[in-house]
Amino acid sequence: MRVKIVSIKEKPDGRLIVEFESPCGRGRAEWMDVKPIADQSCDAQFDFKEKLEWGRNLLPGKHKEPGISMEKDIMVIRGTLERIGDEGLTVIRLGDSLITLAARGAPQVTEGPVELRSRSVKLYDAAN
Repeated sequence: MRVKIVSIKEKPDGRLIVEFESPCGRGRAEWMDVKPIADQSCDAQFDFKEKLEWGRNLLPGKHKEPGISMEKDIMVIRGTLERIGDEGLTVIRLGDSLITLAARGAPQVTEGPVELRSRSVKLYDAAN
């Protein structure tokens, strides 16, 4: 997904926390590559540190429009379920972008809108 880095905050332990904007909204995540430059855009790949589980933090969605937003320290990603593959491999569409993730548990939907809620999102520069 194409993101623009809005701000960068370096934690005392050296971790980089970035705020970003995308065509689907704004979010905050831990940056996992070389320190980015504020106001620069790049293609980013999402990863989730916590286990994603249907019924807990991966739910049927109420909104058909894709979106990324923050609710305090939780990133909320709204998209459309593209497919569920072997061993929980799940693909969610956000506009023109796809997010691939591993989800545990029995899927509560097989198509349509879904909502993912995560406290620990990592972003990688997809070009690296």
